[in-house]
Amino acid sequence: MATTPPVMRSASSTNYKFRKEDLSRAIFCAQVVSHEDDDGAQKFLEESQQTHPGIQFDKIHMSLDYGDKAQKFLVAYANDATFIAFRGTKTLKDVTDTFQFDENCKRYFHKGFLKRSDVFNAGTGPHVPIFELLSKSERRIILCGHGVGGAVSHMILLRFLLYHGESNHIKDHPNSIISIAFGAPHVCDQNVAEEVNINSNFKERFINFVNEADPVPRLLHNLRRTVAAGLRAQGTELFNTPDAKSWKNLADHLTSNDTKETNPPKFHPIGQYAFLGTGPPVRVLPAGGDIVGARLQQLDFSHGNLKYHTATSYETALVNANLIDNPSFPISSESRPFPTITRPGPEVKDKKFRAIDAGGRCVILQGRNLSFLRKTVTLNGIECDIIHQSDSELCVMDPLGQGPSNAMIWTWFGQIPVPISENGEATTDPDSAANLFPKIVQTWVLMAKVLPRNGGDSWEKHQVRLDNIVQCVNERVPKIKLSSHLKEIGCGEGDISEHIKDAVNMGNEVKKFMQTSLQIDYKATFTLDKGIKLSAHPFSTGFAAMGAPHFAGTAGTAGTVVAAGTAAAAAALPIVGWILIGIGLATFLGGVAYAVYKTVKGYHKLINSTDAVLDLAIKEVLRWQCSATHKGNSTEAVSKEKKLELLVDKAPDQFKTWVETLHSTHNSEIQLKSDEFEEATPESMFRFLKRIKIVTESRSIYRDTVEGKCFVGILGAEDIGKSTFIRRALVRNKSPGPLPKVGMGMNDHTKIPQLYQAEKNLWLVDFPGGNSVEDYGDYWQHFSALPSFVVLLLEFKGDLKQDQKDMYKKMRAALNTDFIVAFNKVDTISPDNYKKKLTIREYFKAQREKTSKALDCHEDKIHYLCLNPDRELPGRFKKLKEQGVLGFEDFYGKVLDNVNKWQLQSL
Repeated sequence: MATTPPVMRSASSTNYKFRKEDLSRAIFCAQVVSHEDDDGAQKFLEESQQTHPGIQFDKIHMSLDYGDKAQKFLVAYANDATFIAFRGTKTLKDVTDTFQFDENCKRYFHKGFLKRSDVFNAGTGPHVPIFELLSKSERRIILCGHGVGGAVSHMILLRFLLYHGESNHIKDHPNSIISIAFGAPHVCDQNVAEEVNINSNFKERFINFVNEADPVPRLLHNLRRTVAAGLRAQGTELFNTPDAKSWKNLADHLTSNDTKETNPPKFHPIGQYAFLGTGPPVRVLPAGGDIVGARLQQLDFSHGNLKYHTATSYETALVNANLIDNPSFPISSESRPFPTITRPGPEVKDKKFRAIDAGGRCVILQGRNLSFLRKTVTLNGIECDIIHQSDSELCVMDPLGQGPSNAMIWTWFGQIPVPISENGEATTDPDSAANLFPKIVQTWVLMAKVLPRNGGDSWEKHQVRLDNIVQCVNERVPKIKLSSHLKEIGCGEGDISEHIKDAVNMGNEVKKFMQTSLQIDYKATFTLDKGIKLSAHPFSTGFAAMGAPHFAGTAGTAGTVVAAGTAAAAAALPIVGWILIGIGLATFLGGVAYAVYKTVKGYHKLINSTDAVLDLAIKEVLRWQCSATHKGNSTEAVSKEKKLELLVDKAPDQFKTWVETLHSTHNSEIQLKSDEFEEATPESMFRFLKRIKIVTESRSIYRDTVEGKCFVGILGAEDIGKSTFIRRALVRNKSPGPLPKVGMGMNDHTKIPQLYQAEKNLWLVDFPGGNSVEDYGDYWQHFSALPSFVVLLLEFKGDLKQDQKDMYKKMRAALNTDFIVAFNKVDTISPDNYKKKLTIREYFKAQREKTSKALDCHEDKIHYLCLNPDRELPGRFKKLKEQGVLGFEDFYGKVLDNVNKWQLQSL
């Protein structure tokens, strides 16, 4: 097979030569990514086994689809190159909705395409996947796309080259990265185009293919002439295409007498152009030449219209021009089938903190699939600066500088929460108020339709308490209270999804509030001369003991405060004034780590650690006791929150009244006794008491309404048997409540999560079904704190399928709880179809071992069952059951076993 097709060239110093295998793989990837879902793309791959035998990939990854918020793309890995294809559109909406330029780095680009190219962190920073792929892999990178996808491909490479183009790696490897666009409109203004076209290292990396009768590549070259040519040639025929609305809007815009834009922006071509006609030869023309401009001006609609813009039309034109081989000859013996499309979500195997020389500390996360970030990493909800990024490691700045952190990693293929403690091990504090309150809210959201029937006064009382906690977080009373959302959920029969979302968000806001730093502000009269008592020494004494004062930063700069007694430093604090640095300026007092700093608003103290805030709270309540120590249970086995709750309960009435009636107490009435609050503002003391109130109230409400209840989430695809299982469980236990509907029609499916009480402390949560991972996204987010464990029902299809594996992994990462995996409807496959060399029992044993390894879970968590055996084939289920396949009663017993284990662990 020839590697270079017969192409006439007008440029003598060409670095990149078209390769048939590159062009055929690029147009192929553009076709795969154009499908709306993975099933359609996978079907296309399967159908292409015979028609595209020369194309081979080791693995193919498809990004998650975030609707209008993002640009979907595909990454296909071959042995010599990595192809990244971007999805275009089936209409001209993204081209015709806006013709505005957007400025970036003093350069001007098409506004819509610029926004879509942000898919790779705008491609301008040092931590982008393209840079990682280039520096760590021997493979070339070929960006590609059809239509708008091609424009995005060009835009991403363009922004990358404008930022990294002068690096030696790019200069010394002319073929390392290119962009191939089929039928793409222009992306930039004349100045940017000239900057590219006069630089041979840049221009030859952009390859444009244009079907002679395709109007889209010409559209932005001369808007008026393109539309006018179409209208003259075909009248209103264009308005009968799928792009009718976009074309009509464009025509109205350009022909209206009222339009203010008499001269639409001028977009210009970049790179090289190859115009495809009815056959060879094809000339490769430089974009800056007059010939390209003339060809783009020409448009004869009498020979066709937008049908020449389709990816299939471009594949045909490339074949006719002999630029790629005709995909019609029989499959060759050495060909391999295409791999299954997958979404490799991020995985973290190791995490640790590390102090850095410049002060502060960073977090190092090691694992795999850490490239292709969708948004920056957050620690405790705060966005972090990325120091280093690779597919196996992420290094980010820690904005707090001390205490445990909860990291969140978002890639275009999934997301994962990563809890980290000071020693680098995973930390979960399920008993903290920050974690209890979201679980309380999620429980009440589900129980909203149950509790009003028997809640009585206690129902109303607890709702008021919940509202008071939420109000502690909101400085002003929210327009709609949490209780209002719960009432709408309980009474509503229509779409209550927004009420669920808002209620859960309120619970998460409380958690976020409890995990943020506590800032204590001091009155304007406070000065360093008066000092802050630290242990037995005033602040000024500790400062003077250092000798000469140390200063860092000037007006408008940021400085660093180092925590004494620890290797890790506090975070860099953005200030307007100055920060004092030194071992004597930041210290521990009763376990409370803090730093004092000054801004234009006066002196402040920042307590970063949640644990340190609890220490200060315990210390404060002890000051209200008759003795300086607490005579109750003070062993390490008692959590600090529980200890604080006991202390508040025994505190004098005045202090308890302040905590209980924060919403009616005037700030100026509060006077705390700890040294840290001497000369502190009343607002600071008020904020501090809010923390104490949230801890005590949340723990009390949790004990009254949630504690001891085991919530089992029943998840799975539509028609897999979730409602059947729940219904049979309720009938078995003679539950007085309503039963779930079981049916196959669209109106019979579960629309929102429903809660059912199977036994005294066992509640089953029926989640809406879905046939893809994305269908569950909202419900994971809304109820991720709730399940005690999850039953994932999957359809038995013989072997574990890739989509089932993806669903399990993403749900496990998002819910962070124990899972039972159950393959239902085993009797739909005849036993005769099992391996003839194995008995049925041996077959399922082998399947369980294989599935356990693939899912990285214990074999005891994997079951095969028939919840509702086929009545017409009773003999088949009987035979299967004799060989270890579970019926409903057997499987329900397995669930109860896990409930008992959970209850023992929670004691």
